[in-house]
Amino acid sequence: MDWRIALALALAGLVLERVSVLTRNRMRRVEAELHVADDRAATRVLEYARAQQVLRTFDTHRRTRDLDAALEQAATALAPGLLGFSFVLQLCFAALLAVGVLLATGGSLSTGLFAGLMIVVARLAAIASTGAELAASVRMSSAQLARVEEVLSTPPLPEPATAPAPVPTAPLMEVGQVTFGYGGANVLDRVSFELPERGLTALVGPSGSGKTTVTRLPARFWDVDAGAIRFRGRDVRALPHQTLHVGTAGALLSGGQRQRISIARAILKAAPLTVLDEATAALDPENAAIVHRAISTLARRGCVLVVAHHLSAVQAAETILVLDGGRIVHRGVHDDLMARPGLYADFVRALRASEGWALRHPAGGA
Repeated sequence: MDWRIALALALAGLVLERVSVLTRNRMRRVEAELHVADDRAATRVLEYARAQQVLRTFDTHRRTRDLDAALEQAATALAPGLLGFSFVLQLCFAALLAVGVLLATGGSLSTGLFAGLMIVVARLAAIASTGAELAASVRMSSAQLARVEEVLSTPPLPEPATAPAPVPTAPLMEVGQVTFGYGGANVLDRVSFELPERGLTALVGPSGSGKTTVTRLPARFWDVDAGAIRFRGRDVRALPHQTLHVGTAGALLSGGQRQRISIARAILKAAPLTVLDEATAALDPENAAIVHRAISTLARRGCVLVVAHHLSAVQAAETILVLDGGRIVHRGVHDDLMARPGLYADFVRALRASEGWALRHPAGGA
């Protein structure tokens, strides 16, 4: 082999080895960014799919922009690392091809040897490109498996073997000065309220105000950072988890069927407390009406805490808690809250506007 071809191959190999190291380091740095982007994109997709009415009521364009930005971030997080090596590999192949053409046209390299070398180099380049793609896939799979392992190895929340006796004079549930947050940022800030033995309590507020978090803390999806949640005088952290959950299985059922079955379970179980998060979200009017009637039945037999976005559900509540920025800013009944200006009155007006729209045919249309 001509020493100039050998030198060009050696230089190309050194360049590719260095680029491979740089792209691997780049991939490691962006793996965490990729996982965050994937999680953010998945959250936005679910939010966009499940809360169409709310998105239409409030800042729809901002939400769609958030979704688009999350999807774009997830799609482009690894692009520099994946494309960098392939781009340099093609440059090196082009450079070797140019050197071979120069040597062949100058008579220093026979045509047969040149053709053979280029075939071998092209094959090696294809193998290197495929290997780089496989290595990237292995790294991504390893990172995903590491995340699964991290979740599986997370110790469960501690719980006692037996539950303490209830306090007869205590309210059904008491949320006392509860503070909770994710990643160092507070979602709830000193939230306090009580739930009676029977009746419907509605949680309302803008997106991100902490409503869903309030519904999940009593079931110990997480433990509070400060304060306490007590069920009949007992801290929920002192109760076995079996006493805190009602199952909602049925992945093959429609949304309306799942909601109706879940509420039927609560009725049959005679659950003293039922917590519903957007129980009628994305349901058709017929199923929504059935679910509202079932909620009324539950409220007559026990206590129901519901995150409500339908005006009928909000007006039917004996107590309305208005959350904003992780705090309860208003509480009371519908008429009293409407009598004074504030977030609740604005919320109801927005709901009325969104629920009252209709398609109208132009004059003379069918």
